[in-house]
Amino acid sequence: MKQAVTESTFVQYLKSVGPARARSLARLGIETVGDLLRHFPRRFIDRSTAIPIGRVRSGPLEVTVLGEVLTAGERRTRRGGTVQTVSLGDDTGIIFCTWFNQRYILKQFRPGKKVTASGLVQLRHGRPHLIHPDFELSDSGGDGPAGDPENRLHTGRLVPVYGLTAGVGQHWLRGLVHQALLRSQASLVETLPGELLARHDLPSRFDALMGIHFPTDQPSLASARKRLVYEELVLIQFLMALRRRQRGGEQGIQLSVPGDLTRKLVQSLPFKLTCAQRRVLAEILADMRSGRVMHRLLQGDVGSGKTLVALIAALFVIEQGYQAVIMAPTEVLARQHGRTIAHLAAGLEVTAETLTGSTRAADRRAILAGAASGDIDLLIGTHAVIQDDVHLPRLALSVVDEQHRFGVAQRGKSARLDQDFGTAHVLVMSATPIPRSLALTLYGDLELSLLDEMPAGRRPVATRIVTEEEEELLWEDCRGELAAGTQSPEALNCF
Repeated sequence: MKQAVTESTFVQYLKSVGPARARSLARLGIETVGDLLRHFPRRFIDRSTAIPIGRVRSGPLEVTVLGEVLTAGERRTRRGGTVQTVSLGDDTGIIFCTWFNQRYILKQFRPGKKVTASGLVQLRHGRPHLIHPDFELSDSGGDGPAGDPENRLHTGRLVPVYGLTAGVGQHWLRGLVHQALLRSQASLVETLPGELLARHDLPSRFDALMGIHFPTDQPSLASARKRLVYEELVLIQFLMALRRRQRGGEQGIQLSVPGDLTRKLVQSLPFKLTCAQRRVLAEILADMRSGRVMHRLLQGDVGSGKTLVALIAALFVIEQGYQAVIMAPTEVLARQHGRTIAHLAAGLEVTAETLTGSTRAADRRAILAGAASGDIDLLIGTHAVIQDDVHLPRLALSVVDEQHRFGVAQRGKSARLDQDFGTAHVLVMSATPIPRSLALTLYGDLELSLLDEMPAGRRPVATRIVTEEEEELLWEDCRGELAAGTQSPEALNCF
């Protein structure tokens, strides 16, 4: 009996894995048995149905045949190589299996042995050949079918196809995964309560892992996928709940009531805030006055006014002596935010600067000095604003635009630059139309605010598909819109 292994066992301790192959597996992110079990197949080849040899035809599709070994031999080529050929037969005909320069393979084929072989068919001299086929030999001597489907790995079943790297082949990796499943069965920890398994008719964790790697049929594959997807969503929700609980105890920067800056900006606008903008701002300001750290997702379509909401929130912290940062995923978007905010904040005596990777060295040094001294109230930029040389000693609000373009670690770093008087509030924004249920799944550690109302007079966005032949017309339309000032950075409908 082979010794059981656990998910934390290094793959090097499995049979057939030495140091060289362990290094190859590491390139696939596989270092432990658990990593190996979670290296799911990319697709499957259906080799579950064998056809009579007499019906085999040449073509682009794979076939699987079941036959008896008739002959096995080898010949040399004129270039010094070798060709190994095994003939298989059944009641309907004969087919030849051919390999090149694999002399060891002939030792496995004894006359009378039952073999299941799968591969692409080529006609050579009018006779069908399987070139380098996958095969399984029967464990039953010379009689009966070539083993039970559950004991086959490469033929006669739905065969898994994995992502590979140099030094790792499909045939070997299938055997390694199967070995790991059997040896870890006794130690696998069930991650879902029995009540949930029964309620949703889900298989056990071991059965799901066996079913996702070596399904006996399509229903067993579907059941395994259902279980593993459900498990992943449940674990994500547990993680989000723990993260929310931890953050519930974090001390945030507690702010007082809005002052003159926010009032002046709202009064200077040539339009009224929408009801949705007012509702969202009330949620944001309540968070920042609560004494707890705000972690809020602001979701709204393009043109719904997210940038204006972010600016008002930034002014709310600036007027109380703090700093704010707005981070965008691209330089174009960062500079657009910078121009728009500079236009709206004109006359408010707020110092805002834009910092990107292409900012000139002299300008960068001046911006870094202003940020560190507190002279810059609002810093706008790309990833450049969270580099190690950026110091915002009184940061109270971090706004992350198109948050899905940044990692969680980057989002967190933007809220922990220098301050030692509490953690900065975080507002992340997205124009991606995510259903509420999915948003709560993906961003369960965030409170959710929706801008579900467009400003009055907003023209609807027209979307159309343009073919390659119409490309010049597309650019002509763009030039016309730019000439008309429709999307000029100063236009209020940039929001």
